[in-house]
Amino acid sequence: MISNKQNGDQSLSYQGTSPDEITLLDAAKEVGYTFLDRNSDTIFLNILGRNQNYKLLQKIEFTADRKKMSIIVQDCISGNIILFCKGADFAIFDKLSSSID
Repeated sequence: MISNKQNGDQSLSYQGTSPDEITLLDAAKEVGYTFLDRNSDTIFLNILGRNQNYKLLQKIEFTADRKKMSIIVQDCISGNIILFCKGADFAIFDKLSSSID
């Protein structure tokens, strides 16, 4: 699945494995999180007008059993490690906690 979007003078081409991935990128862009590019180990984003780079540490593919896809990234400036997940609501909500240890 490919979606071509205009970003100022640039035409960006997003590739995703499903229409849901393209919709997620489009929705994120509407609230200030824009995918710029990616190579084998780095993801380039513009977040609320500021360019940020994340080193891809691990990609855990979607499976029918997990019902979600996850990536673990490291912020190239702060060194913070972040987990991003997308998937079925029930698969994500079951893993959330209301408290932080």
